[in-house]
Amino acid sequence: MLRSPSVPIPLLRRAPRRTGPAPPPSSALLVVSQTSAAPSPDAVARAVEAADGSPVTVMTVLRIHGSGLGVPHPGLLPTAREREQGRAAIAAAIAALEASGAPAHGEIAITRAEARAIARTARAVGTTTVILDLPGPHGLRHLIEGSLAAQLRRRLRGEAVVVQ
Repeated sequence: MLRSPSVPIPLLRRAPRRTGPAPPPSSALLVVSQTSAAPSPDAVARAVEAADGSPVTVMTVLRIHGSGLGVPHPGLLPTAREREQGRAAIAAAIAALEASGAPAHGEIAITRAEARAIARTARAVGTTTVILDLPGPHGLRHLIEGSLAAQLRRRLRGEAVVVQ
């Protein structure tokens, strides 16, 4: 049976990804490495300066290293140890920011696309400055993957300033 042109075809809608309460508005987003013991003092100072009294969002990204047929394979997901390292990195960054007088909250993103997850979080909290406290890729990895800061600048397109 054919549908008449006046009857709309139902569209499939994607469910929202975020669950739980929305993050509070923040003018600074500090992205820290999951393996760092504490953020650099320079990054903390930049985040406090950019926040100007508003809360700072601290984020770390745990990588999914691939998928099979579009489904993440459990062996390629972050391990419990990596998740604990991520929690410890977030806790250390929040402690450093609160010691500097800036309120902070943290978030861990588990994804294959780091730049996409950071840009999504930056838009969700309404940040104007993204501070990257990450070691840059070197050698062949830099040639293949490129610069995370450049990818973020392209994704955010002037919505936020990316500082490395």
